[in-house]
Amino acid sequence: MAAFEAEYHDSVQSRDASRAATVNKIQARQALETTLRTVGSMIQANPEITDAEKAEAGLPIHSTSRRRIPAPTVAPAAEIDITAPMRHMVHFFDAANSRRKTKPAGVKFCEIIMFVGDAEPENIELYRNVGVTGKSSYTIGFDTIDVGKTAWYRFRWTNPRGEAGPWSTAYSATVAE
Repeated sequence: MAAFEAEYHDSVQSRDASRAATVNKIQARQALETTLRTVGSMIQANPEITDAEKAEAGLPIHSTSRRRIPAPTVAPAAEIDITAPMRHMVHFFDAANSRRKTKPAGVKFCEIIMFVGDAEPENIELYRNVGVTGKSSYTIGFDTIDVGKTAWYRFRWTNPRGEAGPWSTAYSATVAE
């Protein structure tokens, strides 16, 4: 019994020492990381240190100029699927790109407007805002009063600053029952 108690006591002491060593290691690492980040920031801010020297030290090379993302210059192309009764799934994409779910460079969102009626309206002011999305498709639901009518859509890209490009041509689909 005395041998077991001695071994048990040694085991508990070893476990506690291991836990303490782990805590000390974590704290030492955090202190080292803080120091390294501070030194790295000082090196990055020093204009006398070249990009080559920064790269050799393993630091990232930051751009010194910021470019403004211009407003989009092209309109999206679109396809409309009738996915269910009184529901359209609109897909929009960059017509110049062969991958259908790709937005042009610098584009963040697609703005969608719609008009429900028998003929395409001549005035774009008659369209109502349906939504804005960063995805490549958008689902639109209709009321029973719209069944049999034509939904007319227009789309335009916007950049991250909210600056909009030109409206697309009108796309249309019938609201199915």
